[in-house]
Amino acid sequence: MSDEYTQKLIIEQALIGRVITQATSIEHIINAYTAEFYTRCSSADYHETYLAFIYDIMNDRGISLDTKVTVLFKIYKRMFAAENKPSKTLFTSWLSIRNKFAHGTYVADKGILYGGEFFDVTELADKHAKLQIKVNLELERFVELRGPYFNYFPTKKRRC
Repeated sequence: MSDEYTQKLIIEQALIGRVITQATSIEHIINAYTAEFYTRCSSADYHETYLAFIYDIMNDRGISLDTKVTVLFKIYKRMFAAENKPSKTLFTSWLSIRNKFAHGTYVADKGILYGGEFFDVTELADKHAKLQIKVNLELERFVELRGPYFNYFPTKKRRC
């Protein structure tokens, strides 16, 4: 059995891992939606173009998650009526918490140090979990952006 202090550290580190993993899943959905939008009617072989876009552009370390969210909203603006677009504020709030976990420093007994301020890990993880659900639901609404390679299952026929 470990002492209470060690258990707290383990729980906090598990929460940090959960937030990063969940944020990565959203990032992959954004990557897939963006690649589908920009490659769906390419004159080149669709499969190769889609994968090249994912590997060469979306997985490049120089493209931040914030930039990917901005591009996603540009796609939404082109494709959907204003009343059908998701809330950018929701994504911004979600991204703000994700950034604290991804770019902050975990300090035992103090929390996450980010921007010169400490944040409680459990409180922040709870906020993130609630926002994560809302972001997932928003992304689920836009099935038009799911191409044949989304989740490795064909979801629609290509219309080019």
